[in-house]
Amino acid sequence: MKTPHHSRRSTPTSGRPCAYHLRKPGLTRRAKHRTLADLLRRLNPVLRGWCNYFHHGVSARTFSYVDHFAFWRIIGWLRKRHLGLNMHTLVRRFLPGWQVRAEGIDMFRPRAVAIVRYRYRGTKIPTPWSRPPRTPAPVA
Repeated sequence: MKTPHHSRRSTPTSGRPCAYHLRKPGLTRRAKHRTLADLLRRLNPVLRGWCNYFHHGVSARTFSYVDHFAFWRIIGWLRKRHLGLNMHTLVRRFLPGWQVRAEGIDMFRPRAVAIVRYRYRGTKIPTPWSRPPRTPAPVA
């Protein structure tokens, strides 16, 4: 994305690649026999790795989308696993305070990842015209 100051910003493609990984059958669709803790153990590294890769860009809106998508994907998984429960009972029993948590494992929330932009290093980037840095002569 180009800004008014003629600098470029890198943005992930609106969370679609991460959402694709969350839709994989092995993660949430075919895992009805697993426990919620096991699902979180498999899902958290995918979310954490994707967010660590993109946390230097302009990604806050995308992280919010991925957080929303993953949260409701887990809710859908819980509803499919416990067919007889209505939403009120499901939230009371499995989501205390609307936090996805099981056996001491919390869902990793991409929305909470801090965005860290690159530092400006303008004069420290070597160019063909800059002098090489002085290094002291080795003492033998």
